[in-house]
Amino acid sequence: MRPHNDKPIRPVNMVSLRMVREKKLGYDIPITCPEGVIDLVQSLFQNSYREMVLVIGLDNGNRPTMVHVVAMGSPTETAVSIPCIFKPLYLSNATGFVLVHNHPASSLQPSSADKKITDSLKKIGEMLEVQIIDHIILNSDAGDYYSFKKIGSL
Repeated sequence: MRPHNDKPIRPVNMVSLRMVREKKLGYDIPITCPEGVIDLVQSLFQNSYREMVLVIGLDNGNRPTMVHVVAMGSPTETAVSIPCIFKPLYLSNATGFVLVHNHPASSLQPSSADKKITDSLKKIGEMLEVQIIDHIILNSDAGDYYSFKKIGSL
């Protein structure tokens, strides 16, 4: 119903969100340790000279529901948006997730920004009922890693 004034009505778009499956990685093994995560995504990080951030959505049995590239940056850093992490998780009906990124030009030790985003994701994930299972940092060839869960930070 149009209000009784002469102002034109501004159109509002009706939208729907859908997940588009680009390809299948063929991995149905539950993720129970950092090595399982690395096995799933190692090929995506090999020979990467830029920092890249991925999120892996998990179902109730810790089986991957999706892998999404959240951000790609420079050799030393990348900007990560919290909504860009949670949106694909909701679209894939994930109940948990693992954040994975690489440090192609530096050590595996987490930066203060890495620690801060991990803490934020833990708090927000608890509120949204999508729990962070681990945050893993890989070196340039994904041969070595740092796991927040393994060292007790998660």
